Amino acid sequence: MKYQFLKDDITAENLTTNIIEPKDQILLENNKTQISKVLNFLTSDTSILLATGFLGTGKTEIIKHCLNALNEETILLWANCYESTNLDDIFLNFFEEFKHLSSHGTIKVPQAKFENFGQRINAYFYSISKPIVIVLNSFQALMPENAQIIIDFITHLSEFAKIKTIIISRNFKLETLNQSIKTEKINFKALDKELFQKYLLANKIRLHGPAFEEFYKVTKGYYFYTTLALTVLKTKQISPLDLLEKHSKSFLSLREFLFQEFLTMTNTIDGHLLRFLTVIRYPVNTTLLQKLGLFDENKLQTLASHQLIEIDNGNIYLKDYYKEITETEIPPNVLIKLHRACAELYEMQLPRKPEERDLLISRRTIRQELEYHQFFIPKKVELTNNIEVYNAQALMLQPAETQSLKQKQTAKKETETTPQVTNEPQIKENQKPKELKDLLFVFNEEEENSLLSGIAESLNAFMNATKAQEEAENDLPFEKILELINSAEKEFNYPHVITLCQKALAKAPSKEFQAKIHHKTALAYSKLNDTYTALKSFNNAKQLWLECDNTIETANNEFFIAKMNYQMFKHNKAKEMLLALNTHNNKTLEIQRNLLLFDIYLEEGDENNAFETCKVAMKLINKKDNPTTISELLFKCGLILETRNQTRRAIEAYEKALKFSEDPTINKHLQQIYSNLTTLYTETENTHPAIIYCKKSLDLCEKSNNIEGIYNAHLKLAQLNDSNDIKTTSQHFESAIKYATLLQDSFYTISALLAYGDYLYSKTQIIPALEKYLNANQYAQNSFLKENLNQIERRILDVKYRISEEIFKQKAKEFNYEK
Repeated sequence: MKYQFLKDDITAENLTTNIIEPKDQILLENNKTQISKVLNFLTSDTSILLATGFLGTGKTEIIKHCLNALNEETILLWANCYESTNLDDIFLNFFEEFKHLSSHGTIKVPQAKFENFGQRINAYFYSISKPIVIVLNSFQALMPENAQIIIDFITHLSEFAKIKTIIISRNFKLETLNQSIKTEKINFKALDKELFQKYLLANKIRLHGPAFEEFYKVTKGYYFYTTLALTVLKTKQISPLDLLEKHSKSFLSLREFLFQEFLTMTNTIDGHLLRFLTVIRYPVNTTLLQKLGLFDENKLQTLASHQLIEIDNGNIYLKDYYKEITETEIPPNVLIKLHRACAELYEMQLPRKPEERDLLISRRTIRQELEYHQFFIPKKVELTNNIEVYNAQALMLQPAETQSLKQKQTAKKETETTPQVTNEPQIKENQKPKELKDLLFVFNEEEENSLLSGIAESLNAFMNATKAQEEAENDLPFEKILELINSAEKEFNYPHVITLCQKALAKAPSKEFQAKIHHKTALAYSKLNDTYTALKSFNNAKQLWLECDNTIETANNEFFIAKMNYQMFKHNKAKEMLLALNTHNNKTLEIQRNLLLFDIYLEEGDENNAFETCKVAMKLINKKDNPTTISELLFKCGLILETRNQTRRAIEAYEKALKFSEDPTINKHLQQIYSNLTTLYTETENTHPAIIYCKKSLDLCEKSNNIEGIYNAHLKLAQLNDSNDIKTTSQHFESAIKYATLLQDSFYTISALLAYGDYLYSKTQIIPALEKYLNANQYAQNSFLKENLNQIERRILDVKYRISEEIFKQKAKEFNYEK
């Protein structure tokens, strides 16, 4: 099928005309060839476009401008890459856009219940029928291991004709891509001298001869550096010659020099914000800045205009090429305090669900960032009798005070003393946990001038303690290490499992034990979402089991290898392995194989094969022995029937699952079944059972503290309630708004306010409806969510003409509505 990505009659010529800003006009003129190549890419059968060029050549600006040519049907998924970004973070970015599109009815939400977030996102790509453009910006910032995993996912998506990917990077190694993928590469260059001169003249700067040549040499003709230099000239009202002289005396690179010039234009508050953005290493939203006392919209806009920060869809971050400079400006003692505050911030985020976090960040990245920031915090060493100690890396991920009672009791029996490391300051018993408002990212002058004592001594003690821990574990016999591995598995301390497995491998008495240890290592890596390393360990285990002639365990590892390939989006290879898998009449493994095949088929939209696989699995299951599995299969049968628009049969499948079990510990998909039945009964205009199931869904979400589920249930109940029952309906709307606020999701809050306003408007409660619309407008303004303003504005103007001017002005003033 041929997909149309661009608007009709779009050319490089008409895309570069009617540009008002001189700097934009000159940048586009300098890159007419590149623009033509981008447009050609979007009309070709090529899957991936690499946009490369040195820092400052305007790559991102050109690509953004070209994307204005996309037609309204094309879905744009944009993700900025940072040093710690991994595939899960990219998925979270995509999911936010999918959530937005589904709420507007542009796409449908896949109904399947998947094991992990990656499968859920992948199902969206299979189900969406519109053309999709993915842009990965600043790809060079990624760590190599994360970059390769993301490239593998993009390789998987390249199989779809409806998906095109643009990678913006200063450099890119073509060999990291599969050679069978159709790829095009374009390079962005500096402004030529003629356009550079034209740019200066547009900014009322005249330079000739040696002065012009020197200015061009210093800026290298790069668009970005030139723009920064012109901003400094304009703001400080100095001449280019003064700037050149000042730069030559500074002995700094141009980038460092220009940044120092911008710093002199910032005040103390701006400095605190820049310090925070330097240390946090990840984008933050306005809500979090407000909680930390660092939000000032005017200041943010000023910093953005000075090119110091980026504001992108409400997310704020410091550009990567500034961070290495800003970090040197932070006093060492303040830097340590900032790292400690960041570690505490991430510790608060770790137990929360993605929709409840103050940062749009995956749990895997939170763990990595927590480890990164804790590395800079001096450690306090204490002596203990506990021989069951962690290595330094595991300690950073799990403070000693979280050890189980069983571990502490075991420790008392040991006679050997071993140094133990703990984070400082430790949380005392009954001490109230910190909240965001308690985190300090702003320090007064006295605090900044005070030095932390004993840092070197603490670090030396920490290194000595770490060495002692390593020696203690190295001296343990194999059987004792195996006990520690099993204990760490029960504690879900997978980093420690991996460390102990590495020690156990060197002492394993046989190949069977080596195979078991490799399998345990693989499972631990898979729990940490390190699929690539897990796959290597599963392969090692399989090879050892083959040498031991153990066909059952070999088949078991082959299943896990297929599962890892599935999670790496290599569906064809995973299916091939699963279909060829000899389970040796192992019914448990056969059921697992069919369940995984079902997930793959369902994710790909292959309903026929999914349904047949589901029926095969049903025949293998003993209902008494496998209650959880039978509940899952009935749920999945309902999903397939629902996607086939067989509503009545889908309801029967879901309700059969409920008759089998309404115990959430057995029926793992209970809340989703309630929610789906609510939707199906609503569609068939059976309001009474829809309300019953929606209330059951709400009750289950409240018990599990599923905030997003509670929000959705209240919003659905508000829409389902009797139109004459204004009080109950209003209560549900108010609850939906409350939980949207708890989620810190401006989009959800705006949606609930607009729905509430529309309901009040339909009941001729015009003034309360206006209040909801004005409140929604405030959220849209404060969160930089400008895309909702037009639809809100239309509602406000409609109400304006139905009430007196005096009342409207009063309400507008109350809600700071200025139009």
